[in-house]
Amino acid sequence: MAQANCNRCHAMESGSLAGAELYEEGRSLFLEKACWGCHTIAGISSASQAPELTDAGGKFTYEYLIESMVEPSANIDNSKMPKFDWIHDEHTVAALATYLKGQQKDRLRSSASAPIGYTKPEVRLAKISEPSEEAGQSLFAGVPFEGSMAKGGCINCHAFRSADGVLAGGSVGPELTYAVRTRGREYVQDHIRNSRMHVADSVMPVFKDYSDAEVESLVEYLATFDYKPIKDTPGHQLFDLFCVSCHGENMDGRGVVAGMLDPLPRDFSKHQFVSAYETRFVDSIRDGVKGTAMPTWKNILSDEDIDKLVAYIKEQSLKDTKKFTRMEVKLPQAGDLERLDYKGKGVELVAGDPGKGFESFQKFCTSCHGKLANGKGPNAYLLEHPLPRNLLNREFLNQVALDDERLYQSILLGVAGTPMPAHDHLKDQTLLDVIAFIRENTTEESE
Repeated sequence: MAQANCNRCHAMESGSLAGAELYEEGRSLFLEKACWGCHTIAGISSASQAPELTDAGGKFTYEYLIESMVEPSANIDNSKMPKFDWIHDEHTVAALATYLKGQQKDRLRSSASAPIGYTKPEVRLAKISEPSEEAGQSLFAGVPFEGSMAKGGCINCHAFRSADGVLAGGSVGPELTYAVRTRGREYVQDHIRNSRMHVADSVMPVFKDYSDAEVESLVEYLATFDYKPIKDTPGHQLFDLFCVSCHGENMDGRGVVAGMLDPLPRDFSKHQFVSAYETRFVDSIRDGVKGTAMPTWKNILSDEDIDKLVAYIKEQSLKDTKKFTRMEVKLPQAGDLERLDYKGKGVELVAGDPGKGFESFQKFCTSCHGKLANGKGPNAYLLEHPLPRNLLNREFLNQVALDDERLYQSILLGVAGTPMPAHDHLKDQTLLDVIAFIRENTTEESE
């Protein structure tokens, strides 16, 4: 605790403060453990993903800071802060808490009022001007590069496999062993800069402080990951290698990284879902699902591997159950007769009206999907897995496979094995209007 107060007089951003070794270690850990990626400390980082910590020591007690790291939901029920693996190391937690306790706006002495001749130390971080694999490895691991600390620490959230298949790293975000091979270099570069370009509700921080050289260095290093499964790997082992971290050991969509993903991974333990949509699985694995964390696996898995994965999912999900059969319905067209024409007047459908669709959406859909259609309605987090779709997610809704007929089927019949109910009590004209409203929000022109 005493070391946390040194900073109130000694304006140290870098260098070494004699007698405050724990504080100094905490300062290095703030960068190494990637805390800077979410939290702002004036002069150190400018993130906006999580509460600012510039005055953490002035606002919070030392005990509160420790509790917030070890059990993030202790004070904030819906906290998105992960429980990192390093929270079990008491020394690491104590060092970080000491450093944060030293962050106080109310200082006894500032550089402006310091004695004549006092020079305020400057932050000395590694300046990476040329992309290199070595610089990328330093950033990924959060370790010094060429003698100076670098802002990094990807390994605290993300795991990777060595060439012989040994897994190392964090269990917060998706494994990165295959990132460049499945997504491509340009996608990964853009994702580091701003993950919401691809996944609207991504909780990954925006690394706007990274230079082009730093982003390219990270991608250079990620591109060296070359682990490949052996040939003739059985389906259950393929699932453990490629699927279990997101979809879970029980296939319930609750893998170790699932809590940090939005939308959540699919729940294959619901046999209704597997029976209803099994014909989509091959395409989803091979080509990925845009707007989600589900990558394309066609550059890693052979067609035979994908078939084995689908067979394994079906075998595990559908055993000891009766097969569920979903109705087949076609998208009605303008000029067709209204399905719910109670008075038999021969009412014909017209093209969907976005304005009327907005009114119907506000009446029937907002409790789950929210008034903004972003999937964050008042009932959303009370529902079973998965949560309602974000209907503003352009990447997801503009997929070729997700046409108007699929939207119509999902609204009319519900989505089997999920909380999305059937809305067959609504007229077809109402459904066409709602679809038109959704499409108007997700076209390129609506940006």
